Amino acid sequence: SKCTLYVPETSIEKYKTDNVFKEFTSFCGIPTNITVTTEKTKPIAIYKLDGQIAPANYSGIVIEVMPNGVIRKTFIK
Repeated sequence: SKCTLYVPETSIEKYKTDNVFKEFTSFCGIPTNITVTTEKTKPIAIYKLDGQIAPANYSGIVIEVMPNGVIRKTFIK
């Protein structure tokens, strides 16, 4: 086949020697160390666009400062 087969990077050799997948000539490894978290990380600070701290009942676009240092814009309904 002329298309690229994307497989876990730790399994490329297994795919290359498999009876079905060995027909592919191009393999590309993808990382398997991706972690998905289901817990919602709460911001340590929430600001309105004017720089003021957003009150608890605020709705609109806010700037959130996360515990890991990430700063993001979010819309609160």
